[in-house]
Amino acid sequence: MSDSLKTDKTIDKHLHMLKTESGEISSLSVSTEGNGAKVTGDLVVTGGTSINGNASIKGSVTSIKGSLEVVGKIQPLNSITMDGRVIYFDGGEHTYITESADDILDIYVGSINMLRLDEANGNIDIKTDNIRVLSESGGTYAGTDDTSLQTKAQINSAIVQTAEVTISEAEMNALHTTEKELIAAQGSGKVIIPLHMTVFADRDASTAQSIAATMWIAYDGETTTGNVGYFKRFMRLEGGDRVLTWFKTNATENAQSLTGIDNVPLTAKLDLAITSGSIDSCKCVIQYYVYDNS
Repeated sequence: MSDSLKTDKTIDKHLHMLKTESGEISSLSVSTEGNGAKVTGDLVVTGGTSINGNASIKGSVTSIKGSLEVVGKIQPLNSITMDGRVIYFDGGEHTYITESADDILDIYVGSINMLRLDEANGNIDIKTDNIRVLSESGGTYAGTDDTSLQTKAQINSAIVQTAEVTISEAEMNALHTTEKELIAAQGSGKVIIPLHMTVFADRDASTAQSIAATMWIAYDGETTTGNVGYFKRFMRLEGGDRVLTWFKTNATENAQSLTGIDNVPLTAKLDLAITSGSIDSCKCVIQYYVYDNS
């Protein structure tokens, strides 16, 4: 016959120690205030446990074989050791932290592995195409130090970029009425600054280009004030394919206001119709950078 537990001496005003009828001291104490209880030894839970308040663990939790539901918070003063490899969040199985292999920690969000910490090679792998570092205020971080991270917009404005566009035969035939976009408008307050352009002109083998037409490189097809360069007498009476190069060396007026070339594309346009079918294709390679004029 097992011993029953009964209240022994009072530890403080409300807390009472329990012992067996044979005098064995129990590790369980109960309180007459707030229906509280205190366990001074190890606590082994084999069934489900629901904690609606806060739990403070000063010793070790030996084993939780069932489920542990905590509505408040657990404050361990020592370490928590897990035999399993996965910690799930939000009551589901799509967002979790797992030790996928020895010394490899993976973080999954929406069942996608977003981050991996790998001790073997010392790598922190961000396993997504989009990486964003936010400042304390929530804005994208943009420090001024030489070693600081920069935004894509800052990088684009600081480096020379290259665009490659091929103008087809049909587009060449219509280029005097319909300009060809070489570089798209870059957004509010952004200005395309072209530096250099190389044109690979593929002449038709049997049809000569006999018109003294000029190919303009201009902002939004505006050849009067928006031009930045040109190829005069473009491919006129040339006997084969040609590679043509233009550098921006001439001084031109591009706009009649300080924002006249903000957020407009760079285009190619002819002032006259060339001989139809004389140019099979024309590949344009442009080097440029983007200036923030806002």
